[in-house]
Amino acid sequence: MNALQIFERVLAVVIPVFLIAGVGFAYAKRKAATTKSTVNVDSLNVMMLDILAPLLVFTSLADKGFDLVQQRWVIAGGVLVVIGSGLVAWAVAAWRGYDIKSFVSPAMFNNCGNMGLPLAVFAYGQEGLMAAIALFTASNLLHLTLGIKILSPKANLLQVLKTPLTLAMVLGLLSNATHLHLPQPIFEGLKLLGQAAIPMMLFMLGVRMAQSKLEGFGAGFVCAIINPAAGMAAAYAASFFIPLSGKEFAYVLMFASLPPAVLNALMAVQYKANVPQTMSAVVWGHVISLISVPVAVAIGFAGV
Repeated sequence: MNALQIFERVLAVVIPVFLIAGVGFAYAKRKAATTKSTVNVDSLNVMMLDILAPLLVFTSLADKGFDLVQQRWVIAGGVLVVIGSGLVAWAVAAWRGYDIKSFVSPAMFNNCGNMGLPLAVFAYGQEGLMAAIALFTASNLLHLTLGIKILSPKANLLQVLKTPLTLAMVLGLLSNATHLHLPQPIFEGLKLLGQAAIPMMLFMLGVRMAQSKLEGFGAGFVCAIINPAAGMAAAYAASFFIPLSGKEFAYVLMFASLPPAVLNALMAVQYKANVPQTMSAVVWGHVISLISVPVAVAIGFAGV
């Protein structure tokens, strides 16, 4: 594959992703300008977290084509990316005197849901979605356990593990491991509903970006740079210790290039962390992803 072909494939992947998010961004900005009101995405967010995202995760994990063992090295690579990014962020925060818990969390946990899942579909199709679901599952389990402990060492994790998303992960993995599957018509209906989460995630991401403010070049901006830089470096380091195939490395590298997750800001509010710093990292991270994501996708395409 020559450079022109790689460039064309990268455009074919990133344009739909940013286009859908851009529509959400433009809609929110237009509504604010014409009606002086904001788009209320709270109810949509609840629906996403309670129904659509759990169904997407469950049906993907329970799919007869999903092989958890086959994804073991992808998952291991993703875990090393998360941990590696966190260690680098912790060192930088300690050196620069930043609020550590508000700096480390967004550097570790990226937008592998709203952006990662649609990106994987556009880049690698159903096979890429399976890998992205595996990475999403591992990252979210870490976020809902280790991530919360970073923000609040005294937090009760038992309540967190009862969320619909976590239960969907567990049920999906159990279904896959035991080969106990729902009747096909029911499964296909749930799968179709879950797949509605993919464009909706991007649209809501655009709306949230329109309603957020870019803050100065402080800790949030530094965190936004460290997130993909340390993550992609960790992905390369992982490739020396884990037997990743060319495609598996492409999946992990693309995962590593993603910006901080919006969930970091929501959790910063809940656990009384530095919300402005966290939100700044999230917003700047999505701006920087205009560079980091195409670079990672191009490298991945060149290697497969």
